[in-house]
Order: sequence, then C-alpha cells, then structure tokens
Amino acid sequence: MLSVVVAAMLLGQTPAEERPPHPLAPSLPTATKAENAAFKKTIDRLIDVEVKKGSAAAVREATRAVDELPPEAIFVLVDRFNYAASNEHSCPAVILAKKITNIVQRSGDAQLVSYVKENIGAGMAAKRHLGVMKDLQTACVVRGNQIRATGIALQTGLNRPPASMSLADLSGAVSKVPAAKVPLFLAEAEKRKDPLKLDVLAIAAERKEKDVQTLARGMIKKQADDASDSDLRKMLEHKRTEIRKAALTSAESRGISWGEAIVDRTLDEDATIRRAAYDALVRFNQGTAVAPWDDSSPGHRVLAAEKWREWLKSR
Repeated sequence: MLSVVVAAMLLGQTPAEERPPHPLAPSLPTATKAENAAFKKTIDRLIDVEVKKGSAAAVREATRAVDELPPEAIFVLVDRFNYAASNEHSCPAVILAKKITNIVQRSGDAQLVSYVKENIGAGMAAKRHLGVMKDLQTACVVRGNQIRATGIALQTGLNRPPASMSLADLSGAVSKVPAAKVPLFLAEAEKRKDPLKLDVLAIAAERKEKDVQTLARGMIKKQADDASDSDLRKMLEHKRTEIRKAALTSAESRGISWGEAIVDRTLDEDATIRRAAYDALVRFNQGTAVAPWDDSSPGHRVLAAEKWREWLKSR
C-alpha cells in the first residue's frame, strides 16, 4: 500500500482506492479536476496533430498517450470523441473509438457501459462517422447483455460448492460473495492448473477488503515465484494489473538477465508498474539511474527505455 501511495504522490495523483466511486460508473474512482484536465490535454494533442498534419512520429506518440489513458478517462474520451467526430477529425475519431471500445469490452460495470451507449454521438452533427458511432453503440449493447447474463448466472450459482464451478464461474463469484467466503473460492482456484486461475486471484485482489487483498496478492506472488520462465513472461504481459505487478517483483528477483523484460514494463499502461520497473532497473545498476525518471509523456518514457536497453547491451 505504501509503495502505491508514494508512486501516486510522485505523479501528483490520489491513489484510486482513496477516491470515491464515480456516481455514473461505480467501478471507477472519481477523477480529480487536474486528472480530467490532463486527460483532455492528452486527447486534444492527438486532435491537434491531425489538424496541423503532424509527422508520423508525432501521430504515433499522441496515439500511444491516448492508449495509455486509464479507464476513469472514459467520460473525457466520450466527450472528445463527440467533438472530433462532429468536426470530422477522422484519424482521432477512429483512435478514440478504439480506446473507448477497449474500455467497454473490459468493463464489468453495467452503468459505465450504459453511459457510453447513451452518450456516444451526443450532439454529433456530421454524418461521416455515423458508422463508427453505431459500431460503438453495438459494442455497448453486446457487452451490456454479457454483463446481465453473467449477473443472472451468478445469482443462481453462488450457492454451489466452489469445487463444482468452472474457473469462469469462480471469476464471477469471487467478486460478489461475502468477504468471509472468498478464501474458499481462492483455495479452489489455486488448485486448478489452468492459467485462467490468475484472473480469479486478481479479481479478489481488486476487492476493497484489505484482508482479501492481502490473501489474494500473496497467492498471486506465490504463482509468480513458482512460475517457469515462459509462464512468468506471460504474467508480465497479463491484462490484469495485479498479475503484472507480482510478475515484475519475481522477475527482478531472478536477476539482471530479466532486464529487457523489466524495461518493457517501464512502458506499462499502469503508472505504478512503470515506476516499479524503473526502480528495479536502478537497483540493478547499484542505485544509479541511466535515464532520469520522467513520466510526463509517452515520448519521454520511450527515450528512457531506449537508454536502459543500451545500458543492458553494454554490460
């Protein structure tokens, strides 16, 4: 917890778990005014690059910055998509639509999905991007139906013994059952040999109860520590942040031969993982930074990563 708080302070942010849930999407923390302004600045940089016909490198950097925005940027993303589409900024509209779709498809929050469906295209006068808007709305309908179906199945299946559940069932149950029952579901998931059990553990680690978080994170750490090299590399690329965090710690413990994989995590979508990867590299270099810490833009992160890679090659 302390490392998360420190990393967030370094980025000028309040840790997500200390912020109230957003009233329109309870699965997300409420972003601060400063964070929303930063989200808008990042998105508008992408729009500005198209308007000014920037270089391919500038477009790539602006696109990468948008791709790295956290889910709580969804409200600003929807607003700026509507702006870009209304003003027929084609490239930004398509890129923003892709990012919004990605957030929707990963979310289990029916209210968030409903918000996007109802607000995407609001006030959009131009017809050029109606197809993109309709595709987004369809994605919302599909995801909303999936969430509802999962909820119905969950309500009818929560009382089943964990041993009789599939990993998909366990994933749904572990986020809904009372905290006192979570250890039973985690113990069952841990027995399975399917790598999908990591999702069950990660979902538990994302719950609000501290004792549940501690238990699940300990299990994830054990999975990372016991993983083969090939499985650990997969964990470093896992879609869930808790899995990547644990894998990063285990990778560092295996020595500098994992330096390249750790450099990759300095470009992670999660800010705390980026900082943890950077700190691990500094420790590999006996406390000396090859590149200064600068998390202000994707461009700075890419340049720093290149310097770390050069350092690794020179050893």
